[in-house]
Amino acid sequence: MKHDYLWDGSGAPDPEVERLERLLGRYRHGERAARAPRSQLRLLRGTGIAAALAAGVLFYFSLAPRAGYRVSNMGDVHFARAGDVLEVGAASASVEIESLGHVELLPGSVVRIEDTGARFHALFLERGALIASIVAEPRVFRVGTPAGLTIDLGCEYRLEVTSDGRSLLSVVKGQVEFGYGGREVYVPAGASCESTLTRGPTPPIFDDASDELRELVEQLSATGAYAPFPAKLPYDPELLERLLGFEDREDALPLFAMMTDPGLPFGMRDAIFDRLHEVFDSPESVTRAGILAGNADMRQDWLGVIDHWWR
Repeated sequence: MKHDYLWDGSGAPDPEVERLERLLGRYRHGERAARAPRSQLRLLRGTGIAAALAAGVLFYFSLAPRAGYRVSNMGDVHFARAGDVLEVGAASASVEIESLGHVELLPGSVVRIEDTGARFHALFLERGALIASIVAEPRVFRVGTPAGLTIDLGCEYRLEVTSDGRSLLSVVKGQVEFGYGGREVYVPAGASCESTLTRGPTPPIFDDASDELRELVEQLSATGAYAPFPAKLPYDPELLERLLGFEDREDALPLFAMMTDPGLPFGMRDAIFDRLHEVFDSPESVTRAGILAGNADMRQDWLGVIDHWWR
């Protein structure tokens, strides 16, 4: 044990324990102790043991690691625990996420520490922006916002909550899963998306995509309704045909998100399935009915096959 001295006298004693021993030394067996009543001796011995044990417990907890994160450039704040709120001033601050990496909090940001590893590592960005640089197993680190939750899949990304309540996500390295209200999108390095309280996350698009692609995705994704089941609403087949005529496989990234979006018209999603199935191999576990019904396992299986085109 680390503190064997309290139990069998071995090892180096703690200074506080030594002090207690000196104070209680006059009650050891000897001339004065022999003149004391037996009941008093038992009491004194018990008191001495209890005091020594209490000192040992206090010493142990003084050395035990505290659950929380080291904080830099936050004035008098150097450590943050679950429940603490960090309000960043005019200069950026930094939060060390144990050995997993760090999060830079940009000026004016307000961040709440939600979990420091009991279940996972989690922050909540109330306003402002942050840059997360994390190297960890998938889903260990996450950041919530009013309009979405980012789940880290091993990456570096920028996340911002704007003054009008939108959440903007831009992935620099690796990949992120971003979800809100039943909508989940996969965002790889070099791609971005945004989310609102009314629509959830938009289909992600690579930052170097053409303006034409962005316009098509915006128009077609706005066709759907935010609903828990596929919505059979009208859409423009001509616009969809133009979108499905992509030549660069990176342009298929928003299509994958739209295909698995329960708020978009069923006919649109069915046509997207056909096109993606034509271009990308799919595992035997993937079926049309399962994908269009929102089977999460099938979605993940297919994504695991085609995501190398987007990383």
